[in-house]
Amino acid sequence: MQRHRQNERSVTNHCEWLAEPEVFDRFGITLDVVIRTCRREDLPVLEWFGQFTPDRGIMEDTFAAQARGESLMLVAEVNGVASGQVWIDLTRREVDSTGVIWAARVLPCLRNRGIGRRLLETAERILRDRQFARAELSVERSNVAALRLYERLGYTRVNTRPVRDGEVTFDPIAILVQGDQWLLRKNLGTREHAVSGTGGLRPRMTRARTDEA
Repeated sequence: MQRHRQNERSVTNHCEWLAEPEVFDRFGITLDVVIRTCRREDLPVLEWFGQFTPDRGIMEDTFAAQARGESLMLVAEVNGVASGQVWIDLTRREVDSTGVIWAARVLPCLRNRGIGRRLLETAERILRDRQFARAELSVERSNVAALRLYERLGYTRVNTRPVRDGEVTFDPIAILVQGDQWLLRKNLGTREHAVSGTGGLRPRMTRARTDEA
């Protein structure tokens, strides 16, 4: 009987430990957000406590491409800390007037506050100012929240058949699709460069992996 009571107390203490903590205060704060181009000193911060350390080489390569005018790395600086980002590949301007948006992500604790949307809208505005005809991005089929955001912003899924890693599609130009992703495009309302067919176009990898913004 005594052992049974000890077990009951143990279960009760365990349940109390699992219960929601007592809240003593709750308040809101104002976040000052600035969207700007990436600086070299931002790169270590954008690894986000090791989460993206394996992508350090990609970050360095993209930053070097920004210096050459081939890409742009936009950073959302929240109260002085680089907390969101989106990158733009500018190299397809003369091929099919398409700017490729990729690496769109926001720190998890700051999601669902409109930062990701503002980053994407800023990227689109930059592409319009540079006379790109369309924006393109891709997202994993399983990332339903991000897909809904992109479709609300006017992106349309491109109808492609299921592909294997590295398989080339031609819709309407040569695209190298990675993994199980939706490819989405949006017309930006600018004058589109004329492209005659797909002859002579090199397959290009759409690096536009995006995370929930």
